[in-house]
Amino acid sequence: MTVIDRIAEAVGDVQYARLPSSIQQVVRRSLLDTLIVGIAGNDAEGVPALRSMARFEGSAPHSSVWGTNEQLSAGWAALVNGVAASALELDTLNGNVHSDAVVLPAALAVAERTDASGADFLAGYVAGVELVGRMGEVAVEGQKGWSFTSIYGVFGAAAAAARIANASDTAVRDALGLGLATAAGSQQPNAERVLAKRLQPGLAARNGVFAADAAMAGISAPRQAIEGKAGLNALYHEIQQERLLKDWGTRFAIANTAIKKYPVCACSHAAIEACIALRARHHIDPSLVRRVDVRLTPFSYGMVGAAFDPRGNPQVMGQYSVQYAIACVLLHGGMTLADLDPAKVRDPTVTNIVHRVAVHADPNAKGDLIPATVIITTMDGATFEQTITALPGSPEAPISDEALVLKLAACARPHSIDLAMAQVGKLDRAISTLQDRKSMTGFLAEALYA
Repeated sequence: MTVIDRIAEAVGDVQYARLPSSIQQVVRRSLLDTLIVGIAGNDAEGVPALRSMARFEGSAPHSSVWGTNEQLSAGWAALVNGVAASALELDTLNGNVHSDAVVLPAALAVAERTDASGADFLAGYVAGVELVGRMGEVAVEGQKGWSFTSIYGVFGAAAAAARIANASDTAVRDALGLGLATAAGSQQPNAERVLAKRLQPGLAARNGVFAADAAMAGISAPRQAIEGKAGLNALYHEIQQERLLKDWGTRFAIANTAIKKYPVCACSHAAIEACIALRARHHIDPSLVRRVDVRLTPFSYGMVGAAFDPRGNPQVMGQYSVQYAIACVLLHGGMTLADLDPAKVRDPTVTNIVHRVAVHADPNAKGDLIPATVIITTMDGATFEQTITALPGSPEAPISDEALVLKLAACARPHSIDLAMAQVGKLDRAISTLQDRKSMTGFLAEALYA
């Protein structure tokens, strides 16, 4: 059997009812978080333009744009919702990949189009998220510059879409194989702080839907898409295929899901947490700060350590600058969505603090996102230091239910639609009974507004 054959078999084995209750709880939290973050992001920069493109392209409107009464074709809905879910930098993180922002838009779009049951939707969604998370887990150390979320995400989206659409065994294998034909996405948009960064997860979601549809239409695909001489391992980034499916069904990568606390790249989160702790513990006055030194892992430094320069897209720069995040913490005590308003990113009061923040790569740090150390030196020469070794929001440092409610409230409050916290609670209750739902058609609109 090829790797694709074994993945297809594993995907077909997933049944939500058989998952441990602890994993079902992770799934419910991830669904709620991703849907609310995606709804809040559907008017973020770039998303309305994509919706206009979708309407112009036309085609059968079967699937909802989250948080609106608009419907698009499944592929376009997956793309738009995937971009929206990624736009605010608040989407969940599974190790080194953002599984939910790719897989959920594809899974829900196809479930609505095919009138799938809640149980079938959940099975496909879990299978897709688990696959992406495991691919990220077993990626061989080293980074060529690919976006793991994009190149692995399309395989998870294809798996979820094919499973939910009740594709034949052959079509599931072909959908996974076609993932290779559409896998793309690099970290260059991150490096240049441009909107293409939030576009890539949406493209992966759309491509997953396309791969499943093409497979069910009879388009054949390579079986050795992973291990072949021109497959994923050879041309993109090698994964340890012998570990990919080990203990499938008894050990869950999805259990490692981290719910983000701050609306910026996760590479800044540990440093933000360290600075918050120092500011609160020592009552630090930002005007008396002479210098801040931030030590990050080499990976995190490469993502968020570049010099702050808001002359391009100020929001994306704010999301990908640890200097800016630290300045916000020193001034306001935290890092919120409001801090990413372009006028605030360009505020001289903030930039005055930004230029006191020096960022360094720690060659001895072996992780990707942790550890991070912040050292604050005041005008009188006093120094205060804090190191964070567990990623905020991860299972090692979980976000509390109260903090999650506050996060979702922050997403709901400024949004253009009337998304009250009562509706968030209603959606949470609807998610808890999804496995008993007969049809996913109209689920989100009913859960929020009926």
